[in-house]
Amino acid sequence: MNIMDEKRFLELTSKFKKLDKIAILGDVGIDKYTQGDVRRISPEAPVPIVEVTMEWEKLGLSANIAHNLEELGIKSTICSVIGDDKRGSRLENLLEESALSIWGLVRDGSKPTTYKERITTNTQQICRIDYESKASIQPNVEELLLSRFGDFLEDHKAIILEDYAKGTLTEKVIKDAIAMGREKGHLICVDPGAT
Repeated sequence: MNIMDEKRFLELTSKFKKLDKIAILGDVGIDKYTQGDVRRISPEAPVPIVEVTMEWEKLGLSANIAHNLEELGIKSTICSVIGDDKRGSRLENLLEESALSIWGLVRDGSKPTTYKERITTNTQQICRIDYESKASIQPNVEELLLSRFGDFLEDHKAIILEDYAKGTLTEKVIKDAIAMGREKGHLICVDPGAT
């Protein structure tokens, strides 16, 4: 059963490039994938030994939303908090490699950049390793983030609040961002993502 024919699909997607920019406010991170083959069980413990064949990193959380929009031809700016660490710099590099702006990022030395590593084979995921802090950002970081976010609202006509419960979207950030968006008459969308 076809939900939509090709002609209608192309008609709709051709309009994406004409849409106004979207400001995305939420948690960001890096997704790392380590893929390999399992041929034996470890003699140290009853766990599989993964012989690595490939590794790659992708934009994760709200940064993945920005990347998906870019792939559809929709311009956006991500506003978020990253750690003052090597992974924060790596995340900036991944954003720039995807033609995405890093101007909306705020560095916070008290929190690490979220990093999730998935160990997989061709047929299944073995485990996931999370490097993160779910602590809420501090008031001074909230103010800096909201200030940066406000800078983008003039030339962005819609807002996506993307929450993965990693501490960026505090009650104050959510309330103030919504108020700022309403004042400008922007469309506001909220996506409470999974942890």
